[in-house]
Amino acid sequence: MIREGVVPIRGFLLHLTHYDPRWYANKSREKPIDLNLALEIVDAIAQVGFNLLIIDCADGVRYKSHPELSRRYSVTMTSLRRIVMRAQVNDIEVVPKLNFSQSRYYKHNHFLQDIPGLSAAIIST
Repeated sequence: MIREGVVPIRGFLLHLTHYDPRWYANKSREKPIDLNLALEIVDAIAQVGFNLLIIDCADGVRYKSHPELSRRYSVTMTSLRRIVMRAQVNDIEVVPKLNFSQSRYYKHNHFLQDIPGLSAAIIST
């Protein structure tokens, strides 16, 4: 039963890349997310009533404005748009999650280490 004044949100977090410290040792062998699998996931969550898709982008997307953030496992904006469009067709709201924080392992912001001063600027904000 839905209580009055409570917005029912059923969300799913889709990672385009990984940052699990145990998994991090294999990051150099990471492949891009399988676009067909991502689209199947969107269809599946729509079928069970999810209405929110949070996409953890980080370094999993090639940004035209910041090509230096791209990695060999990054997907194109076209691929990201296809995922977003599939969600929208299924009445699922999409929210990007950009994780530029630090962890005790310093893995979340590792891909920024190659950019002089950028990591320090993000940490200080």
